[in-house]
Amino acid sequence: MKYKIFQIALTDQEVLDVNNGGSNRRYELHRDMFGDKVVPNAKLAWEENLYDHTANVEAVGLEHAFMISNGVRPGNLERVSKLACSLSVGDMLVDENNYIFVVDTFGFQMLPDMMAIPGA
Repeated sequence: MKYKIFQIALTDQEVLDVNNGGSNRRYELHRDMFGDKVVPNAKLAWEENLYDHTANVEAVGLEHAFMISNGVRPGNLERVSKLACSLSVGDMLVDENNYIFVVDTFGFQMLPDMMAIPGA
């Protein structure tokens, strides 16, 4: 199955701003994605269009996609953004049926009440 990977990827300028004491919505939501805040914050960030399509991966399932993107298994990973990085908590995978899965603290959570926009 082919998955699109979406991540909250800060630009160099956004990182510089945060390191100089500033903040922004993308940084705040991503920073606070842990424990029981992962899914609610991911939904908010998705609805606010704060995710970037950073890569595509072909895998036999979510765990396989995770391992490929993190360099644990060889596979077909296509980076479509210079901001792409390994999958981590809060990142999204969208499958061929436009179902959205968020990387949770342990495993993945499907967001059944949300679907990706085709072509997104």
